[in-house]
Amino acid sequence: MGKHPKNVGEYTDMKKLAEDIGNLHYETLYELLGKLAHKLGDDCLNDQGNGRQKLANELAEASNNITDAACSIGTAWEISKPFMKDDEII
Repeated sequence: MGKHPKNVGEYTDMKKLAEDIGNLHYETLYELLGKLAHKLGDDCLNDQGNGRQKLANELAEASNNITDAACSIGTAWEISKPFMKDDEII
């Protein structure tokens, strides 16, 4: 497998992957988005260190946008948590 694979595990259908990610419990989705934002931030620093400033800038922007999305999902979790049944909370 290369450094940048075109698939995630057994997923070859990106629509199915997006649906499955979108169906995650909000607190799990919040964690996933946070980790993705952090990974892209690390990639940004790596590319910046290797003189690829345009790429680094775009990765920084993507990381920031995903961090914003994670914050929104975190808020959605806080809003929905009181309405969840005990067996639905992980």
